[in-house]
Amino acid sequence: MSSGDQEDTTVEFRYPLVALTLTTAVAGLIDALTLLRYGVFTANQSGNIVHVGMGLSGRFPQWLVALASIVGFAVGSVAAGRLRRITRTSPPVAELIGVIAVLAAWATVDIRLDSGRGDRTQQVLLAALAAIGLGILARLFLRTAGVKTSTTYQTITVLNATRALATWLGRRGHNPAAARTWLLGLLGIAGYAAGGGIGALAQRSLAWVFALAIGVVAMLLAVTRAS
Repeated sequence: MSSGDQEDTTVEFRYPLVALTLTTAVAGLIDALTLLRYGVFTANQSGNIVHVGMGLSGRFPQWLVALASIVGFAVGSVAAGRLRRITRTSPPVAELIGVIAVLAAWATVDIRLDSGRGDRTQQVLLAALAAIGLGILARLFLRTAGVKTSTTYQTITVLNATRALATWLGRRGHNPAAARTWLLGLLGIAGYAAGGGIGALAQRSLAWVFALAIGVVAMLLAVTRAS
C-alpha cells in the first residue's frame, strides 16, 4: 500500500464519511471552546496568523496565545507524520491514540488551571496543548474517496465545494467527481459548524465537552479497518 493510499480515509476507515464528520465536529467543538475561553483558535490557524499580525501592531493582546497555537499545531502535524513513518501502519491507530493522549492531558491541565483565566502564560500552554492534538488530527484526513478533505481548515473546503458545485450544475449533474467533491465539502462544513455550536452551548459543562471530544476520537478506533 502506498503512502498516498494510506492517507485516504476510504482505505483506513470502514465508514469514512462517518469518520470525516466526527473529526470535523471535534475540530469545530474545540475551536469554539478555545476561542471563547482563550480568545484564539486552535484549529483555524489562518485566524491565528491574523491575530499575531494584529498583536504585533498592538491591537490584539492575546497574540502570544495565538502564536503558541500555531506552533502547537505545527508540532502536532510533524509528530503525526513521524508516527506514520515509524509505525508504518494503516489505519492510523498510533496517531489516534496520540490525539486522545494529548487531548486528555490538555483537558486535565485546563480544568486544574480553570482555563488559565487571567494568566497569559497558562493560556499559552493550554492553547499549545490543544493545538498539538488538532495538528495530529488534521493529518489523518488529507483525502476521502480521492478528494482533498480537511478537518480543521474549512476555507479551502468552502472554495473547493462551491467550485465543484458550479461545475456539477454547469454539466447538468453529469460529473460524478464534482458531485463527490461538493457533497464531501458540504459534509465537512456541516460537521465543523455543528461542533462549533455544541462547543459554544456547552461552556458551562466543560468536563462533559472534554469527555465528548475525547470519546468521539476514541470511537474512530472502532471504525478503523484492519491493517
